[in-house]
Amino acid sequence: MASFVRIALAGAGPFSKMEIRAGDDISDLAERACAKFPSWKADSAQISLYLVAAGGDDMPPPSAVDSARHLDQIGWSLTRAGISSGAWLVARASSSPASSAASKKFILVVNGEDEYGEIVPKSLGIAISTQAQLEKVVKRNGGGNLVLDGTSSSVEEVAEIMSGGTYTLIGGQQEAVKRHVTWTQAADMELELRATEAVRDAGEKMYGKLDMSTNIILKNVRGEKREFDGLLINTKTAIAVEAKHVAEPKHVKLVLDKATFLLELARESNADNLKGITSVVPVLASSRFGSAMLDLCEARGVSVVKPNGSGHTFVPYPPPSHLIGRRGFHTLARVLRVLF
Repeated sequence: MASFVRIALAGAGPFSKMEIRAGDDISDLAERACAKFPSWKADSAQISLYLVAAGGDDMPPPSAVDSARHLDQIGWSLTRAGISSGAWLVARASSSPASSAASKKFILVVNGEDEYGEIVPKSLGIAISTQAQLEKVVKRNGGGNLVLDGTSSSVEEVAEIMSGGTYTLIGGQQEAVKRHVTWTQAADMELELRATEAVRDAGEKMYGKLDMSTNIILKNVRGEKREFDGLLINTKTAIAVEAKHVAEPKHVKLVLDKATFLLELARESNADNLKGITSVVPVLASSRFGSAMLDLCEARGVSVVKPNGSGHTFVPYPPPSHLIGRRGFHTLARVLRVLF
């Protein structure tokens, strides 16, 4: 069953179900609601969302609507904002929009989260016509100065906005997110490199010589892309490394999905470095593993790289059967003899 929330415009009708999707954030819900319920006669720049109840089949009482929590977390995924399937939301609209002829329509690029919690850029379609609406858009997305891409001058008045332009916010919360991403990316690159080196050093004793790459993007014949934090390849086996500072269950699914993509790519690819690959070993590296996460990785066939105090240790587990080719079973048997 598709995931959904129940949503209503304050003082303007009953709650109705609306689909939610993986990767959605608060702004996505506001845009979808305005498109789904044209009777609201509002655009997303005029809508503020409030969480009335996290779930339940009974409609919340009026007192819960009055005390609903304002959802102003900038760029947060729905999970991080406390929204899950079955939640009750209420939308409150500012003054009705001015005529479309007077409105300014532009794209605002902000930092959001995908379904795995990764920071990704998101483009929001904005339509405003008053100064109050401009101030609300800026405030709702973290404050700062609205700047047209390719320029350095900030926009302070609606009349200064170029319709059809693409804008970002400099300063405020968006700038803080960018600085955090920059720091995190540097830390991630260090973890990716050290973890992949640990897999290589231990893996060459099991699989033979391994060619190592980090931060590599591969594309299949359909144009689909996957980024691999670490990739190690020999004549028959590829090892896909995913590095996260704190390992979570969703990362197990992520590395398994990437490993499956890699094996399918090897079967269809003419690339020299993937020819002959019959097995893929998924590896999750992290600076912090809980005991439950280690048990989950072993159960799902995801090898791990964990800290050992002075470096990182590669702990291999037998991969899922769909990632092991016929010849891969012989390689796996040899590896297990080396280990045990």
